Amino acid sequence: MSNYKHFKHYYNPYDSLDVEWQHVVSKGYLTIGEIVCLSGYTKSYIYRLVKNGVIPSLIENDGRKVKWTDFVHWYSHLLETPSSPIGESSFSIYGLMNYTGMGRSWLLSFVERYNIKSYHVGWLKRYSKDDVLKAWTEELCFIKLWLNINEVEMGYKMKKKDLFNAVAQNIVHIKHANGVILFSRQGIIRWKEGHYE
Repeated sequence: MSNYKHFKHYYNPYDSLDVEWQHVVSKGYLTIGEIVCLSGYTKSYIYRLVKNGVIPSLIENDGRKVKWTDFVHWYSHLLETPSSPIGESSFSIYGLMNYTGMGRSWLLSFVERYNIKSYHVGWLKRYSKDDVLKAWTEELCFIKLWLNINEVEMGYKMKKKDLFNAVAQNIVHIKHANGVILFSRQGIIRWKEGHYE
């Protein structure tokens, strides 16, 4: 029963590949060139990883080869991946933690709240980088203490006229940072709720 549970959650990226790639992968081993195409990384980068033992390999008469399972293990643990035949550019959960600085449970709620596309590689889930970047830009409007004018308009649907009026009434405080005017999120929330004094 425990073996069943162990393998039950393993997702073979083989299933998501087109027929041509499934044929290549069915041999069980990949050449360096195939890894380059399948991973989306450059040839020099992959060679360096193989040479340094980051991706385990073996040398045969027809050149250096990497087991499909070793490739999947390496690829699934990457913090961030480019688009490739396996799937669109993505983050792992640890890549998301690294990118946002937020904890795992908060991020799991975040990806669900924004319906971020995901796919599995091995035992691990990968999250669409494009979806994450878009959602994170929107989410920052509700996290940051100081917002630029675009974030105020996007996150709080506040018109410029109303924003400047709130600043003039001293409801929303401003500050300057690197030549940009920033607006207090707390003041914007107060204005939106109508609780200003």
